[in-house]
Amino acid sequence: MARDFPSLPVCHIPFPTLVEARHRLPAPRQEVWVLEGPDSLAAVDWIRGLGRKARLLPASDRLGLDGQNGPAELWEAGEAAQEIAQCDADGRSVLDLGCGSGRDAVFLSSVGFQVTAVDRLPKLLVEGARLEQDVLGTQSVDWMTQVPKKTFDYVLMAYSYRPDLLKQGLAALRGGGKLLIEGHSRKHHRLFGSPAHPFCLDADMLRAQGEVLRYRELWRVDRHCVVAAMINK
Repeated sequence: MARDFPSLPVCHIPFPTLVEARHRLPAPRQEVWVLEGPDSLAAVDWIRGLGRKARLLPASDRLGLDGQNGPAELWEAGEAAQEIAQCDADGRSVLDLGCGSGRDAVFLSSVGFQVTAVDRLPKLLVEGARLEQDVLGTQSVDWMTQVPKKTFDYVLMAYSYRPDLLKQGLAALRGGGKLLIEGHSRKHHRLFGSPAHPFCLDADMLRAQGEVLRYRELWRVDRHCVVAAMINK
């Protein structure tokens, strides 16, 4: 894994802390490596008990990780969500359209935005509600099952691309608002065969839907992705 991808996240976090913040785990399909030490067996068992993949590594097998520039998080907010977070949050609203389990929504709410998070899958909405209660202890994230009929300062679409959803997101922008979109690139599809080609992003298909202010392609751990900022034409 370390050889296959340009970067490998490294996180030094006590096991009891992880139990209280399991939203920091990476995507379910990713394997978590636990370095041998205090609580390491318990950590592996706990991660596997969540239905996740985990591997125990001997203390001597550090995979060259000591040369990393400091520890990273097991999970970090997406590039598009981080771009929104750099803006002034005072009184600003965000629609997280296709929020999944809600980690980006929780992150944006924690830095001051008024977030409405929307997804179609009940299982993900249940997990989102747990995150809201356990992580925020507030009702600022509204876990809805359909796009609300109001407008927002920002719309976030992270790995939830469909042409009809993009149109809804652009239509939900208020004057001067921006849509930040992040998703798999065509290059990712060529390299790994997933996701299905219609759900990948490129500049031309985004320009066909709205005005693209910024567009970039980059590696993010195990995926090659597109991150773009858009407004209505």
